[in-house]
Amino acid sequence: MRAGLPVQAPRIPASRWLELMRLDKKAQAGEIRFVVIEAPGRAGLRSAPDALVLRVIEKHSEKHSEIHHEKHSEPVSNQRGAVT
Repeated sequence: MRAGLPVQAPRIPASRWLELMRLDKKAQAGEIRFVVIEAPGRAGLRSAPDALVLRVIEKHSEKHSEIHHEKHSEPVSNQRGAVT
């Protein structure tokens, strides 16, 4: 069942993502922390260095751009049947 929730994040600079992530309730003393599954039924919080978080965001953004470009770079025919 589809809930109609967004499946893609807004396209904003990686530095802005870091700013927003620091506002998350899991952040502490300026450190961005993530919930990780340590074992079935057991979760923990782990911090990650900003450089690593930025690399992951940038890599994901590049991948999203490549997929978006591939989807929209196929030839499209106009109303008269000409390929543009």
